[in-house]
Amino acid sequence: RAHSASRQRPISITVAKNRSYAVLHNINTLRTSRKQNCSPSSVSSSSSLSASISSRVVRMATTTASAGEKNVAAGENNGSKHDEEKDEDGGMRANFIKTIVKRDLESGKHESIMTRFPPEPNGYLHLGHAKSICLNFGLAREFDGRTNLRFDDTNPETEDDEYVRAITRDVHWLVGEKSLQGDVPWVAVTHSSDWFEQMYALAEVLIKQGDAYVDETPAEELKKMRGTLTEPGIESAYRNRPVEESLDLFRRMRAGEFEDGEMVLRAKIDMSSSNMNMRDPPLYR
Repeated sequence: RAHSASRQRPISITVAKNRSYAVLHNINTLRTSRKQNCSPSSVSSSSSLSASISSRVVRMATTTASAGEKNVAAGENNGSKHDEEKDEDGGMRANFIKTIVKRDLESGKHESIMTRFPPEPNGYLHLGHAKSICLNFGLAREFDGRTNLRFDDTNPETEDDEYVRAITRDVHWLVGEKSLQGDVPWVAVTHSSDWFEQMYALAEVLIKQGDAYVDETPAEELKKMRGTLTEPGIESAYRNRPVEESLDLFRRMRAGEFEDGEMVLRAKIDMSSSNMNMRDPPLYR
């Protein structure tokens, strides 16, 4: 059921990308096993089926989170000790995300975990989505947590209800205890747009604090001013514009007074940061 964003065109697999290939291999294994387990002669109880599928989802998440590399097609293994080790509780192979979750639960910092699978509904599911499904649903199942299916609906020009329906059905099919016949595996379906008003309010807070500003530098110039991995970026002439002016322009941006891309709200962080993502990234366009 995995497809690229170009509708029904099948994914092409490059064997050199070992982890992606391994995920596809595991999904195919799960699909075959699910057909066998869901036949009338093989299903003994919903609880045993649930345990079986849960175990497979955790094993799939093992492949995505492990630091070891495998070449599934050639049947090769690099011999990494980490590849062979299993966590002592019999669950997902140790990885930094699981380590943090486990530590926080054991220390009492948090009493439970809540994960989310956040696809953007602008295409069908692909291997990258499969990795996220395995990790988020797998961790939640292993630590008795919960998972939300959260659609990242921030770009309506590329999104379609067809993709929403396809993604919903595919996640239910892959992770549900009884495939499509059982309950959905998520707690709720949410959307990024549910938080638009709060995100806008927080943007105004950043402007009032002096931590964000409205920049009207043309897009091509902004790209050049960003710098490179070895050279720092150049500060915009609008970086220190008065708070009241940025706030007024931002509100007018929301009212649609400017052409698309004419203004951009940027976080004021550090144009000389070695991490280029910290060089005053755009927050709103």
